[in-house]
Amino acid sequence: MYASDDLRRLYRVSLLRQLGLPLSDIARELDDASRDLADTLGRHIGDVDQRMAALGRHRERMITVRDSSPPAAQPTKNCWRSCMRWLKSITV
Repeated sequence: MYASDDLRRLYRVSLLRQLGLPLSDIARELDDASRDLADTLGRHIGDVDQRMAALGRHRERMITVRDSSPPAAQPTKNCWRSCMRWLKSITV
């Protein structure tokens, strides 16, 4: 049987994982009683915002490539190189 403290800890781990926090952040949150959950979630929200912005830029670039290519034409090698350099520069 699990003690009530163990169940609370398990529930917290499960909740934080469902919110997308990495296990390393969850471990720090659980191991340091002085950490504030709101601060941890605030940092995670900032990370999510950055990833969403990067995905938005990625989406816009895909639309630009799609719309700049004539129908049934293949993008040029320079276009592909440019896209690949740009894709390497974003973090998702």
